[in-house]
Amino acid sequence: MHDYSYSAHLVINDGYEDRLDMTITCQNAQQLLRAKDLIADQMNAYIAEFAVQSGLTGVPSNAEQNAAALQAVIQEQTEKAKQQEPEPPETAPDEPEESPPSHDDALDAVCYRPDLASFKLVPTETPQKAAAPAGAKGLMRLKCPKCGDVFVAFTKDYRTEWTCKVCGERFSLENTALFEYDCSCGRHTYGRTNIEDADFSYPCGDCGKATTLKWNPKAKKYME
Repeated sequence: MHDYSYSAHLVINDGYEDRLDMTITCQNAQQLLRAKDLIADQMNAYIAEFAVQSGLTGVPSNAEQNAAALQAVIQEQTEKAKQQEPEPPETAPDEPEESPPSHDDALDAVCYRPDLASFKLVPTETPQKAAAPAGAKGLMRLKCPKCGDVFVAFTKDYRTEWTCKVCGERFSLENTALFEYDCSCGRHTYGRTNIEDADFSYPCGDCGKATTLKWNPKAKKYME
């Protein structure tokens, strides 16, 4: 840090004679203001004396004009010094800390809005799985309910009914049951059937062997 000082120097000459030679050293702006007042008093005293001696008391003299100019310069420097002084930081008033609410906003809503007293939140509905397609598809062992013909059928798309090729009867595929078994030749076979008997036979698609399948109530399907 460096210490700076200000010097105010006033010299007044009368011909070759120094009427006034004044130097004032200031350490801060406040001392500079006091120096300004002291220099202004000396200047005014000299100007008044000079005006009286010269008979120019009614007309502004050059000295008066110089004094006014010096006064303006000193005033300008004083204002600059004031602007350069750091202003103390403004302290903001302490704001009270917000305490957590000790009440229920929902209860307040009911108190101020009686029409909300009967309001109930609707529970979010859990998405339900898509319903299984109606009918049956794939490999099927079907029995015509009219003529009693038993045959094997296959469809790659779901169908809700089938037409008997023997008698032309159209019957439903809505209530079919699963059948599944392993043939002795190693072929695994499964499909749907509309047969409601306790058992039925199914021919293997590889070796042609007929296997009797029985209804298993626990597994809810026809098995060997």
